[in-house]
Amino acid sequence: MPKLMKKVVEGIAPSVTNIYIKRCIETGNWPAIWKRGELTPNFKKGDKHNEKNDQPITTVMATDKVFESFRVFVNKCLAALVVVVVTLFILELLIAQNN
Repeated sequence: MPKLMKKVVEGIAPSVTNIYIKRCIETGNWPAIWKRGELTPNFKKGDKHNEKNDQPITTVMATDKVFESFRVFVNKCLAALVVVVVTLFILELLIAQNN
């Protein structure tokens, strides 16, 4: 089974990457299906047949976790870059005024 899964992943990786690049970066849209999670009851304590003793756990697709982490990282880098560019622009204006 792992060999089959590896082949499937190798086959769909370019498509997923293409979707991410085109849909998320170029259009700014995040596929809603990647945000959907699956609720799984997790028994905590007490009577196993009483649903009130379950704690729901949400599992999210690994694709969403990876790309969301990447998106957050890129956004932080872009924010830092904007701060640097604005600071340099202000410094350039101040230097031009003093000359």
